[in-house]
Amino acid sequence: MLFREREFDKTLMDYFTIILFTFKYLNSPLIIEKEITIW
Repeated sequence: MLFREREFDKTLMDYFTIILFTFKYLNSPLIIEKEITIW
């Protein structure tokens, strides 16, 4: 059960990272501006 849950978490994280990257590429100028303001 633990191993299966870990695999599930891994796939979830993979999906999350993919969504994050697509979101970044879609809003790259906004994110760059935010990073600049943070710095």
